[in-house]
Amino acid sequence: MISTEEENRAVQCLHDFIYYFNKRDKSKILNCLNYPHMAQSDNNDPTIYKNEEEMWEYIGFLLNKLEKEENWNKSTLDKVEVINKSENAVQCLVEFNRRLENNEIYATATGIWVSTKKNGHWGLQIRTMIPVAGKISILAGAKLKD
Repeated sequence: MISTEEENRAVQCLHDFIYYFNKRDKSKILNCLNYPHMAQSDNNDPTIYKNEEEMWEYIGFLLNKLEKEENWNKSTLDKVEVINKSENAVQCLVEFNRRLENNEIYATATGIWVSTKKNGHWGLQIRTMIPVAGKISILAGAKLKD
C-alpha cells in the first residue's frame, strides 16, 4: 500500500497546480502534470493533451479567457479528499472556487482529480469537473473557441 509520505506528495501536486496556475508560471504549472493528460468537464467529451506544448496552448487560452470574460483573479482548491489510492495513483474528490480580486467566490466546480506516479514523479493526470454554482464560461477540457 502507498505510504503516507507518497500519498501526501500525490495530493500536494494538486495544490501546487492551482498555486502555479494562479501565478501563471508556465514551467511550474506544466511540471505539476503527467502526460498524456486527460481533462473532461460537464457534458464535453474528454480531451487528451499529449504533451506540455498542447497543454500550454490550452492553459494559456484559458487564463486569458478567465481574465477577460469572468474578471477572474484566482482559483482556490477548497476541498481535497482522497477517495481511492494505490502505489502509483491517488484519486481525490475536489472542489475549487473561482474568485474575484476581493476574494469573493463567483463560481464553484466539483470533480475527481487523479494524480499518478510516473518515473518517480507525482503529477496530476486526470481532471473531470462539473460546475455546481455561479457562472463558469469554460472548464478543463472544453473545446477552444475564439
